[in-house]
This record gives sequence, C-alpha cells and structure tokens, in this order.
Amino acid sequence: MKSLQSKIDTVLRMMNITSSKSLKNQKFITIASKKASQKELLFKENEFDSWQTCYDNINGFVYEDGYEYELLISTKNSSKMAVGEDKYLVRILTKTKKESYDLPN
Repeated sequence: MKSLQSKIDTVLRMMNITSSKSLKNQKFITIASKKASQKELLFKENEFDSWQTCYDNINGFVYEDGYEYELLISTKNSSKMAVGEDKYLVRILTKTKKESYDLPN
C-alpha cells in the first residue's frame, strides 16, 4: 500500500507542481467514513491527529457514507480549515471502503 506522502507526490507530479510552495491555500485532509452528524464531516490533516468536525461543505465534494477519503482541497484565503471559509475540492486522492478508526463517540 502506498504511503500518503507517496500519493501526494504522485498527485503533485500529475498536476505539474514541483514544490509544495505552489500549493498556497491548499491542503491534504482525510475525511472519515462516518459523519459527526447528518451534515458535518469529520476530518484530520495528519494521520496522527484527532478527528475534527468540519462545519462547512467542501464545494464539489460528494460524500458517500462508509468510505474514507484522502482529499486535496483549496481554501480561498488561508491554508487553515477556518469555520465559515469556503473550501473547494481540488482532487480526490483515494476513496477506500472501510471503517475509520478512533472516531469520537
């Protein structure tokens, strides 16, 4: 199985991006296989982070329950996942049928 960094490097090459500095206002996130509520997704920015709630939609992303996703997203003004800030899907890196681990109760 490819590591996340390996997948990131592959996507960067496909997008003709030679440096992560070119990814201004973009970030890689993982979306959990279950939602926090009917509307709110759970995400983390690093595999060792705790799951956090995403209170806003990711424009262009259609979530399907039971799948964990690795996404490249873009934000309009910053690279942070700020509440109320528009988030846009750049690319789905992976979509894996699985149950995410360590989800909050």
